[in-house]
Amino acid sequence: MRRKWRVMLILLFMLGIGTQIFTSTVRAEHKDIRSTIFQYLRLIEDKRYDAAVKILTKHKDKIVNVENNKENNEENQTLSLLYEQNRQQLNASPVNEQQLYQSAVSLTLVLDAVTSDGVSPVWKNWQSELTNKLSAIVNDTDQISQTKVDEVITYWEIISPVLVVTLNDVEYEQIASVYQQLQTNSNKVSQTAVKEAFRQTKLLDVTSSVTTEKESSTFVMVLFIVGGFITLTLSYVGWKKYKGNKNKKRKTEKNS
Repeated sequence: MRRKWRVMLILLFMLGIGTQIFTSTVRAEHKDIRSTIFQYLRLIEDKRYDAAVKILTKHKDKIVNVENNKENNEENQTLSLLYEQNRQQLNASPVNEQQLYQSAVSLTLVLDAVTSDGVSPVWKNWQSELTNKLSAIVNDTDQISQTKVDEVITYWEIISPVLVVTLNDVEYEQIASVYQQLQTNSNKVSQTAVKEAFRQTKLLDVTSSVTTEKESSTFVMVLFIVGGFITLTLSYVGWKKYKGNKNKKRKTEKNS
């Protein structure tokens, strides 16, 4: 019986070590690809496009399959689309520098978001800037500036891909429809439309907190399931011991 307990403890120890090694490996891989994508963005900013193409080509599999433990997931689909968008724009002649920069930032923000591993994602800084720009328009008593509206739309186009992987479908559709109205009526934007965009953008703070809580709840649930399995296993071992002792006692009584 003691031997079974030793085996059980060894298995649990090995499970814990294996989980720790796996987690550390995943985090190391995430840190590596995040460093790579930020390097790629710096090359785009410096207009070193040949070097940027080499990095993009060399690390394609790591970029588009960063969540390789999932099949056909939203993250990989979005990353694949952004990767292809960046590749095509880099190969265009001439290169549209503004569009390429926006695509590079979007790719960086999405990859950073899905590999953040608990660290505050960079896209939150862009969301904060977008909120500030909308707030400035809302508080401006003069006629709405077309330049400011164009800036807001540009920021939205940059961060919208990361919201695809951060929000659920309903949440994304709600905020996307608001910005769609701004884009469609950019020449005659009303204060009401801007205020609604501001409200929806501010709500991202709450939505992101809820998403984090859900991730934490999932982790707790996994721990609960593992703990339940261990408890069940130990209970079964105890029951087997009880049955063995009971049968042994019956045999002893029968022979005596």
